[in-house]
Amino acid sequence: MKKVYQQLNLKRHKPVFIKLIGGKFELHTHPELSIKVEAEDTFDGNILPIIDDRGNSIEIGKQYIPGLLNSSREIPIKIFVPDESTVDFSLMAGQISIAGSYDHLRSSLTFGRIYIKVDDIALINSADLEVSAGDVKITAEDKTLIKQRSGGSNYQLLQLNPAGKILAHTTLGDVKVESPYRSYNFKATETMQ
Repeated sequence: MKKVYQQLNLKRHKPVFIKLIGGKFELHTHPELSIKVEAEDTFDGNILPIIDDRGNSIEIGKQYIPGLLNSSREIPIKIFVPDESTVDFSLMAGQISIAGSYDHLRSSLTFGRIYIKVDDIALINSADLEVSAGDVKITAEDKTLIKQRSGGSNYQLLQLNPAGKILAHTTLGDVKVESPYRSYNFKATETMQ
């Protein structure tokens, strides 16, 4: 299947604000100085949100209702931003998977799930992951990437190795931190060995 996409080339890094209604999204970074939104081609090309250059920032939004109604929740929409970007991603309902290299990342979801794999992310500063009703799932195949963690079932603070931190919290739901060696739910502060 061919892909449908939009792309905006940049001359410099700009903060990226993503404001969407619903769907299944994958947020990635790439070495190009560009913003790209893509999905598998469907009978309705309106599933892609619009990229808008606001001068000092980039906004991705303006989803069309017909595109949302035509099973766009089943079609993952991939969003690519430049490496080491600052991103603020808010979504009303759906799922967000995150990978890449960020300066700062904030992700806010009203209903649904956020998934992040520590092995696939690099943070200069921090990531703040918030879900009102739903779960945050954090996995790590390499347990040495998590230097320290603290929190409980709906709040986790992870200090990463070599740098950066992830703050994940939910109002109604759980924050699950898992690796092949152990699960970190419902434990107090722990320094990883």
